[in-house]
Amino acid sequence: MKRSSVNLTAAAAVAAVAALTATLASASRATAPSHHGPLTLFAGGTSSIDSSPVGRIVAIGGGKPRTIWHCPRSVWCGEPVSFAWAPGGRRVALTLDELGGNSPYVGFHVLNTVSGQDKQISQDRVGCWPAVGLAWSPEGTRLAYICTARYPPYRQELEVLRLRGSGHTTVPTNSQPFWPSWSASGTRIAYSTQLTASSDSAIYTIALDGSHERLVASGGAAPAWSPNGRTIAYQTICGIRLVTPSGMDVTPSANANACGAIGLSGPPVWSPDGAKLAVETSAGIYVMEKSGGGLHRVSKQATTTWYGEEPGRASWRPAR
Repeated sequence: MKRSSVNLTAAAAVAAVAALTATLASASRATAPSHHGPLTLFAGGTSSIDSSPVGRIVAIGGGKPRTIWHCPRSVWCGEPVSFAWAPGGRRVALTLDELGGNSPYVGFHVLNTVSGQDKQISQDRVGCWPAVGLAWSPEGTRLAYICTARYPPYRQELEVLRLRGSGHTTVPTNSQPFWPSWSASGTRIAYSTQLTASSDSAIYTIALDGSHERLVASGGAAPAWSPNGRTIAYQTICGIRLVTPSGMDVTPSANANACGAIGLSGPPVWSPDGAKLAVETSAGIYVMEKSGGGLHRVSKQATTTWYGEEPGRASWRPAR
């Protein structure tokens, strides 16, 4: 073999190894779990100017509660409805509502808490007012949420909004949807058929085009898909249960209560690293290990949504 051919072969091999190394490194970065920042709640407050309600996002746990964002003092914000942190922990989506008013600030916002940019998304793009159950897709370019149809019979609908697109897409479901939660792949969404757990409620997963709808659990509500995509936590009437996307119950038995659940009953949320679960209850917000151990209360205050008429869900801020 000629020396030039040997050199070319060696160069090609080096290039192939370099390409493979870069691919593996990129994949490692893409799948590396997020470290969790503070657990946060969305609550109403009172303006020091005119005693009007002021929405606030508050970091809790690990010391004194700290306000991360509050409604601008110069506008009327109405009442908190829903919020969720985007992957990366810089942006937060939130919705605000009011009764009998016409404040231009009320509606759907995506806030960059680092730059201060506040992007309000029009009702036409969102498809309803207000959107509830906000959930970011894993790559941070889409938001899933629940809308109530504008016309009778006023059915609940699952919507997906592309932030850089023209509007929203309805995901057709066989049952009325509540509490959407994304799979790690961003190709499926889990939802419950009722707002709160009962003997008649159920957890389903579904593809974004409405196909391949699958029942994964009965008697549950408020599903939360784990960051690694292997487990779905959901609320039951007596605590939290865990199930795989195929429907196999994997609730840890070591710390289970008499009805086979862990922790307390309330909408669960995973920490971004997948190690802990937070549960919001009427008595405050509790945190436990994913095994169900170490249950403790981190806040007596809970999220106040829609004047306290709807159950709230805390949101863990990711920190890379």
